Amino acid sequence: MIVVVDLSCEEEAEKSWAKSMATVGFAVVSNHGVPEEVLQNMTKEMKHFFLSKSGADKMKYNYGKYGNPNGGYTKLGTESVSRSLGAETSSAPPDLVENYVILGEHFQNKNAERIGKHDKSLFEAGEAYYSELVKLMEKIHRLSARALGISEDFFTDFYSPPDTSLRLSHYPPLPDKIEDGQMRYGAHTDYTGFTFLYLPDAEACSGLEIFVEGKWKSVTVENLPPHSFIVNIGDLMAYWSGGRWKSTLHRVANPPKNSALAKVDRFSIPFFTGPKLDSV
Repeated sequence: MIVVVDLSCEEEAEKSWAKSMATVGFAVVSNHGVPEEVLQNMTKEMKHFFLSKSGADKMKYNYGKYGNPNGGYTKLGTESVSRSLGAETSSAPPDLVENYVILGEHFQNKNAERIGKHDKSLFEAGEAYYSELVKLMEKIHRLSARALGISEDFFTDFYSPPDTSLRLSHYPPLPDKIEDGQMRYGAHTDYTGFTFLYLPDAEACSGLEIFVEGKWKSVTVENLPPHSFIVNIGDLMAYWSGGRWKSTLHRVANPPKNSALAKVDRFSIPFFTGPKLDSV
């Protein structure tokens, strides 16, 4: 359902990318140039933070509601992303996820105060990750511009610098009691530009679903290349394309109760990108 776009094959990549964005708004990118060691180190530090620290230690990095200007930690059962869809979902139950966010501006304009608000190991791994993901974002922007038939550098000024958010997500094993309609991450669309999703473990591939042709479908990728990214577009990019490309509703569904997947931790690393905030 979702195709693999090999960035080392420029002409073929342009065709596959344009078709994927126009039909489902999702694609897998391989041969992207992000060093494996950067991905592995980010994964290692993320797992250490979520699995080794106590709840009290993690809460030292909580600075208020999810989406606050300092980023940081949000505990399990706090966020409910489906509520972003409007009145019909305003009472959606909380998601079964805890997360840690580092905003791009904290990497762009480092100072002691900003660095001090973050777990040191996460910030250092995140800084290397951020640097590489911005390079990948720029590659995708050039590819997208060619696919849309506009100047290859069209997006450059709008994203100098980009407005980004690095989110580290941990979905613990499913609890015994789950509210009606509660899931690991509720249905939503992303809001701005491209999202780059890294799934470090095979278990992480389970549960991701997209809403196409009037129904929920599991994201399946045959022969998923190792260390690849799942990339999708947000609402702003769909608008920017003149409606040619789709911002698709998606979610992380729960695995069957008492299944093997329900008993393991799931991790994911979405990297959200958008234009600088004063773009017009």
